[in-house]
Amino acid sequence: MEPHRPRRETPNYVLWCVVIALAVCVGNLASSYIKLYVARQRLSQYIHRLNPSMSRHVEQIKRQSETHEAELHNARARTPQGRQMAANCHDWQQELRQLDSPTVRDGVKRHCDAYEKYLERGY
Repeated sequence: MEPHRPRRETPNYVLWCVVIALAVCVGNLASSYIKLYVARQRLSQYIHRLNPSMSRHVEQIKRQSETHEAELHNARARTPQGRQMAANCHDWQQELRQLDSPTVRDGVKRHCDAYEKYLERGY
């Protein structure tokens, strides 16, 4: 009779593959997070250095945009369609003062909203 030898267990290769794959994924995620953090810090420092000149430039562009929007708004209000839509809105508002009903309120909303939309967007 042969002496009893301890049985060697074979390694579970599937488990090892899963563990190694998870370790690689965690390493990649950590690396990506660190790169993103460093890039964000550098960008923040760069913006901080540019901030004074940048904010002046942004404010200037904002004022120009607001002026341009106001000019477009006024130009649209002076067109024949703009004058007609303003008159319709005004007529519905006067009607609402005389007779407050759901139909008149809907008419005011519809016509005045259309007029505001025309002034903002041009259609």
